[in-house]
Amino acid sequence: LGFRTLSRLSTDDSCRDVIVNHGGIVAVVDGMMANLENAIIQENGCNILRRLGGNDLEMKLKIVEADGVDVFIHIMVSHGEKANVLSEAFQALSCLSVDKTSRNFIAQQGGVMLIANSMRMLADNVELQDSGLAALCNIASDV
Repeated sequence: LGFRTLSRLSTDDSCRDVIVNHGGIVAVVDGMMANLENAIIQENGCNILRRLGGNDLEMKLKIVEADGVDVFIHIMVSHGEKANVLSEAFQALSCLSVDKTSRNFIAQQGGVMLIANSMRMLADNVELQDSGLAALCNIASDV
């Protein structure tokens, strides 16, 4: 319930700033790491972090610094058969692919391989294929 509420609040600019200024990024990442097996928490957490990142480079780098990439990698390993969770993780990783350093970090952590493997395993899911391809394009733009 808490993550669902944060997901809704994170769409509003003023709420987004309050969430971030009160440690929301770290709290969401920590909550996701503590509940890796819970698909609903992972899906909502990815959505929250993607929305918090929005179009703000500084915010996206804060998510990377808070181990956001690590949690998305763990999600791809733990929820490899759940297209809706993977699609949110792909979109979140795509959102964090903001500069050469973050793209290289995602690639070094195995992000490219995990996305490609997930896309191969769930080849019939159009939404997953779209979000996976977008993430791969963003990550690989200069890796």
